[in-house]
Amino acid sequence: MAVKNAKIDFNESPLIDEMLSKIVVRTNPFILLDGKYIPNKTKRQPFDPERIISSLMLESKISRDLAVDITLDIIRFLIQNEIKFVTAPRLREISVFFYERRGMELESTYITRIGFAPYDLDRIFKEVSDERERMEVIYRKISNERLALKKLRQDIKES
Repeated sequence: MAVKNAKIDFNESPLIDEMLSKIVVRTNPFILLDGKYIPNKTKRQPFDPERIISSLMLESKISRDLAVDITLDIIRFLIQNEIKFVTAPRLREISVFFYERRGMELESTYITRIGFAPYDLDRIFKEVSDERERMEVIYRKISNERLALKKLRQDIKES
């Protein structure tokens, strides 16, 4: 398999290159213009396992070998479930699953997303009309999630 800079060996299927070539990563679904998010023509880029490996190593301080193993799990998952389009946030959520599955609870807290599901964010926009107040609500909720993750890390380290 031709994966730049990665020593990933797929012996599972001769079709792996073809299957991987069908996975597309979508980026930048919205852009900020004059203080408002507007839909952007989604950019597409080919799936690059090396980007996952690098992110896992950087963010959760794991070894390259472990990052490669987790990336292989992610790739198998995408292929087995015939997922053709992924986003960076979705890849992050899948990564957390595989960390947890390996018992890497502490490490998973370093790649856990902080933020809102679209439904929750839409609800805030509907319920809070003042833009400044809305930004404060969003900031408070994100700050609380960040603090909760820090507390979780501490609890895990102490257990």
